[in-house]
Parts: sequence; structure tokens; C-alpha cells
Amino acid sequence: MVQSILNIETFEALHDIVKADKVRYLGASLMHAWELSKALHLQKANGWAHFDRASEALHGLGFNQPSVTGGTTSNR
Repeated sequence: MVQSILNIETFEALHDIVKADKVRYLGASLMHAWELSKALHLQKANGWAHFDRASEALHGLGFNQPSVTGGTTSNR
């Protein structure tokens, strides 16, 4: 419940900043995909400004796994 209240207050504050022409775009970063989806739903349902840019929003889809590079060995 507390987390929901914090999100609502945050989204209202972000909306106010956009409405006041202090920022052009809202961006999201380092979120799980389900968190971004939930945020976008809340923003749309309440008529608030929404995230226009997402960086690493695919975090929850498994794209945050470290890449493993196979080294090659030489028989020289």
C-alpha cells in the first residue's frame, strides 16, 4: 500500500513538471518490464503525462543477463 501511494505521488509530481513545461519527456530506466507496464497503465488511467522514453525497460524480460563470450585458444 505504501509503495502504491509513493508511485501515485511521484506520477502526480512528474505530471505537474511536464504540465509546467519544465521537461519535455519523461524517461524510465532500470525497471522491470512489468513495473513499466504498471506505471504506464496508472499514468493513462489518471490522465497523467506518461513515460515517452524507456532505457533498459526490457530488464524483466531476461535481457539483463551478462553476456558470455567464448574465448578462442590457439595451439601454436
